[in-house]
Amino acid sequence: MTPQEMRANAHQCLSWSEAAHYRENREAFFAVARAWMSAAIRLERDNTPLEIPLPVAPTTMPLCLATGQNVRSAA
Repeated sequence: MTPQEMRANAHQCLSWSEAAHYRENREAFFAVARAWMSAAIRLERDNTPLEIPLPVAPTTMPLCLATGQNVRSAA
């Protein structure tokens, strides 16, 4: 996603914010618009990718509650 696309999303959120009837909705749309603008600025400034790989879950072997040993080695 480019910074220009992010700014377009921000502008769309601002228009939804202006059209919202409830204060909570206006504030929520405004917060999302701010997040889109911040992301665009960060991408332009730092050229930092916005997608950060998720950490891989550790692979642990289940323990037998009675012995405290790995289930596979306890069998």
